[in-house]
Amino acid sequence: PEPLFSESARVVGVDGQKMSKSYGNAIYCFSSPKELKDSIKKIVTDSRAVSDSKTPDFTLAHLLYLFLSNEEKETITYRLANGDIGYGEMKQMLSAKITETFAESAIKYDYLMNTESGQKEVSDKLAEGAEFARKIATDTMKNGLKAVGIK
Repeated sequence: PEPLFSESARVVGVDGQKMSKSYGNAIYCFSSPKELKDSIKKIVTDSRAVSDSKTPDFTLAHLLYLFLSNEEKETITYRLANGDIGYGEMKQMLSAKITETFAESAIKYDYLMNTESGQKEVSDKLAEGAEFARKIATDTMKNGLKAVGIK
C-alpha cells in the first residue's frame, strides 16, 4: 500500500505550529467538552470576514479536515471559496466532530484513569505485558548464549 500523505504531513496545533504536548499547543481529545471548546477557541485565524473567500490552507481547516468525509471536505471547501462559512462555525464543527469521534473512547479513558477498578485493569495489563516481554527476552538471551557457545 502507498501512503495518502506526504512525508512532511503533520498535524498542526492551535498556534499553527506542529502539534505537540511539549509546545503547549495540543488539543486533548479526552478533555471535557468545555476544555475542548476552550482549546479550539485558541486556534489562530486571520481577520477575514465570514463573507470573504478563503482557501483551506490554514490551521483550522487542516484540523477540521482530519474528521470529515470527502463529501464534507468538498462542501466546506466550496463554502470557504464562496464566503459562506466563518471561523467561528468551523471551530464549533471541529469541537463537535472531536467529541463525536472520541465519545466512546473518552468514557473508557475516564473509567481507566479515574476509578479504582480501571486503574487495577491498567496495572494488570501492564504486568501481563511485562511477563510476556520477560519470557521473550529470556528465550532470546538463552538462544544468543547458546549460539556463541557460552551455554
